[in-house]
Amino acid sequence: MQVYCPSCGSPNETRPGGGKVMCTVCTAVFEAPGSEQKPPPPPSGEVLEARPSRRSEIPVGQLRPEPAARGIQLGQAGKWSVWSLVSLGTGVACSCIPLVGPAFALISGALAIRDIKRDPKLRGYPLAVTGLVLGALGVLWTVLVFISSKQ
Repeated sequence: MQVYCPSCGSPNETRPGGGKVMCTVCTAVFEAPGSEQKPPPPPSGEVLEARPSRRSEIPVGQLRPEPAARGIQLGQAGKWSVWSLVSLGTGVACSCIPLVGPAFALISGALAIRDIKRDPKLRGYPLAVTGLVLGALGVLWTVLVFISSKQ
């Protein structure tokens, strides 16, 4: 017996006698009428075309395509952001130049994050954040040393 989904209007097959039916298109669950009842007509208007399944279209047992077949080249996951490397380097070495090093780590870290958000192919976001944190700690350390030397 054929019944129509109340959500999307697509036809679905059901067992004689009714019961719960899951729509093959929108996966809505609805109650199908028994054989003694007349099936409800399709919803007013046009019957919607079947949407593609959300499930993977790769049959069971078949291997997934290689990364190169999906448009990903192995060994080239993305270029590193130069600013993130500079931010990490100056953040680590910020104790060498007390005020300039941390400031440069903060500025280059902010530039790296901006560039990485603009171009998702760039890598190095964790390095940029680490450089920012080290730069902020360097500024804090410089300020504390300056305040303690004045007393």
